[in-house]
Amino acid sequence: MGQSRDGTGDRLSPELAASLRDALGLTVAPQSLAEVFTGPVECQVETLFSPVPTGHRVRAGGRSGHLKCALDGFLLAFLQEEPVELRSTSPLTGTEVRAEITRDGLRLSHGGAVLSLAAVAAGAESCLCVRCPDVHLFPSQEEYGRWAATAADAGTVPLPAATAFELARMVVQQASRDGDRGKEACP
Repeated sequence: MGQSRDGTGDRLSPELAASLRDALGLTVAPQSLAEVFTGPVECQVETLFSPVPTGHRVRAGGRSGHLKCALDGFLLAFLQEEPVELRSTSPLTGTEVRAEITRDGLRLSHGGAVLSLAAVAAGAESCLCVRCPDVHLFPSQEEYGRWAATAADAGTVPLPAATAFELARMVVQQASRDGDRGKEACP
């Protein structure tokens, strides 16, 4: 990946740029995360785990638990050295999608798995905030489409799992550049 036109971060792939454009309701696709995250980005291991059971179970680095959303499993892989085993249950059919995620790549139980990206532009800085209750991993685009038709108020867009992997990598890189400033990011 190269530098964005303003030199502040990695360029987005065309697929990720289009997905973020659609998720945020933008008229033009962003070229870099710097155009989406104009404020500091927070991404810490402790904030990814849910205190209550969810449809997203994880085992990573000797720790097991539930995550707030499926995307958190992808983020976790870039926040630590150990591989992540994610088991995410489709809210439509209950089908379990398994993902083995490392910093180097991703293996899926369902090759056509997609993530439902539910994001909103928040505040004057157009900070990207992911709405975790609507971020799921589906075994296929077709199943995502059936769910999206029943959950129209969720306002999601499908993101192929490989593209979600790219997004997670870039978010963690941006968060590490932001450092302590990330404590001021979206709630």
